[in-house]
Amino acid sequence: ALVILAATGWIAAARWLAQHRPAWAARLHALPAAVRWGLVVGGLTLHTLSYHPHYLAYYNPLFGGGQVAARLIPIGWGEGLEQAAAYLNSLPDGCQHATATWFNPVLSAFACGPVIRLPEPLGLGRVEYAVLYIDQLQRANAPNATALIQQQGSAVYTVTLHGIPYATVYHLPQPLAQQPDAIFGGQIRLQGVELVRMSDALSLTTQWQALTPIAQDFSLFVHVLDAQGNRVSQIDVPPAGPDRPTSMWPTGHFQYWRHPLPLPPDLDPGAYWLAIGLYDPATFARLPVAGASPPAPDAPPHDADVLLLRGE
Repeated sequence: ALVILAATGWIAAARWLAQHRPAWAARLHALPAAVRWGLVVGGLTLHTLSYHPHYLAYYNPLFGGGQVAARLIPIGWGEGLEQAAAYLNSLPDGCQHATATWFNPVLSAFACGPVIRLPEPLGLGRVEYAVLYIDQLQRANAPNATALIQQQGSAVYTVTLHGIPYATVYHLPQPLAQQPDAIFGGQIRLQGVELVRMSDALSLTTQWQALTPIAQDFSLFVHVLDAQGNRVSQIDVPPAGPDRPTSMWPTGHFQYWRHPLPLPPDLDPGAYWLAIGLYDPATFARLPVAGASPPAPDAPPHDADVLLLRGE
């Protein structure tokens, strides 16, 4: 049946060529039969070679090709995961990041970092990346973990083979105590914050995300305010550490950093607040803040263009 269907397609193509390109049809008809068959075989060979090295991604174009196959049948035997691994390996410290995936034996053969099988590690902050594969999605393997990855993760890379999205790499945020989701200048999102009080300092952990490509290197300021709005401590630092200026942040990825905030030794006990913002160190112009919840009614007086968070 498939041979008959293929022959029908060739006949239809020949008729179309005769009607719409008669000059070409005449030239082809003038060629010896062996040459015409050679052109047919050569065309089929070139078409097949175009799928190298992923021959399993080939689906009969007479039936709609891969786009239709992806909707009707489970596809994917691990092809494309080598490209996902190459992307993970290329990231800064890529060999130190743990990745979760359903097809861990295949991905671990190419990834230089540790690979953990879904769904065990999710929700524990054990992994930074996850790879979802098309066959896993079609069969609904690990549905809860998949939903968590798609809802909370950021899709940063997709492997597409001949029009089929085979694998998607997600960067996962680390579980921090607060999620302010404040957006600075429409470019940078503060996704998470965690504050730990020590004897003579505060430890502020921040998690940022570049929403668009960033051309400038912005600085972070953190002011510690008392209940009257007086500044009792402050830091001005790169938001993700000295080795990751904002101009180097890839879009969609999360940037995680811990900032120590020294406190005066004679600081009185009481309620304190953090005023967080970003600015251009060349002009000291602050980025406007959007998306965050309004400060609590008992918040102290504070400057504009800051995110105000209650301290511990």
